[in-house]
Amino acid sequence: MLPIGEIVGAMFLDLETTGRNVQTDRIVEISTLKLRPDRSHKTHNPRLNPGIPIPAQATAIHGITEADEANENSFRQIARSLAAYLEDCDLCGHNIWISVPKSTFRQGNNVLSAFPC
Repeated sequence: MLPIGEIVGAMFLDLETTGRNVQTDRIVEISTLKLRPDRSHKTHNPRLNPGIPIPAQATAIHGITEADEANENSFRQIARSLAAYLEDCDLCGHNIWISVPKSTFRQGNNVLSAFPC
């Protein structure tokens, strides 16, 4: 954990999922933009095999099909490296409360732990 007052980076996060229920739905894509205080930046956009069908309603929103994800890693396979990548950044996102419930943040949980593997 960084000391109070330490300048950290900002991580902009956008999740594409199989639906809006964090109890049953899965992440199919995690798009990130990491901005550092020195103005450097990095993007990372892994697609994930959710291990469950992607409903037509979800595909209509994000355009990701089961065929697109068939050979991708599962969330479980990338979770540790992703957590390391997200570490030391403040989290930002547009409509993030739709993807990640507010209670996840209030409880201090890892953001991605809101979605089951």
